[in-house]
Amino acid sequence: MAATVHRVEHEHPARSASAGLFRTVSHAVSPIAKRLCGSAAAAAPRGGGSDTGDSDCSTDGAAAQPMLVEDEASEEADFGEAARCAASLGRSLSRLSTMSTEQSLDDLRMARSSSAISRLPSVAEDVEHGYASRLPRQASLRPGVKHICLVSHVREGCAGLRDGSYLYVVMVGDPENIRLIHEDDLVCEGALAGHSSLVERREFKRHWSRRWEQSDEDFRHTVLFAGELEYAEGVGVLSWNNHSGHYMPDSEDHVRVGLDPDTFVPFD
Repeated sequence: MAATVHRVEHEHPARSASAGLFRTVSHAVSPIAKRLCGSAAAAAPRGGGSDTGDSDCSTDGAAAQPMLVEDEASEEADFGEAARCAASLGRSLSRLSTMSTEQSLDDLRMARSSSAISRLPSVAEDVEHGYASRLPRQASLRPGVKHICLVSHVREGCAGLRDGSYLYVVMVGDPENIRLIHEDDLVCEGALAGHSSLVERREFKRHWSRRWEQSDEDFRHTVLFAGELEYAEGVGVLSWNNHSGHYMPDSEDHVRVGLDPDTFVPFD
């Protein structure tokens, strides 16, 4: 039995603590219960005496009075001790309820955290065909300036973008979409964004706790192609290139992107 209890306590601390509290309460209550039962037995008639007999009525006098007082005092002491035990029981149960609630909340938080982590999509990278950054990541983008559109819509001029020059990247795991930022949105409060700003942190590098070094092997090969393009709504891409100081893709790899190859201008 001892081995079983030890295993359960090891597996679930809250349950072992609960068992300990109930054992404590049981040890405290048992002596009181025994004494109360003993008092009740002592008060019961002995030897088959009758409540109507005359021979026992002589004990109604002074001889019976001290025993009555002693029984009342003992009874009051028993009830006082029982009250203290009840208060102790209430405190123990309150502690037990608090511990159970805290354990349930901890379990719920852990379950939610595990569920959130499991919903994160995996990062697609390809060491052979993907490009990794050659420099540290640039500033993160403020909300509303990063655009993700179908490559076909950008090519045909129906992406709903304003006219002008854009930086763009196409990801290894999502070649049908293109991520863009307008040149007017590159600087915000003194921070300069760029191609690497279009790549999420976990897509950019494996371990953010490490300091950057030249040719850092932690940089992920997640970018299929990157560069600049000129866009006009209703017309499409006027021109595009492979100009990116962070990723520096080869101009020959422009065939990986579904834009019009006739409007491509290599940057070497």
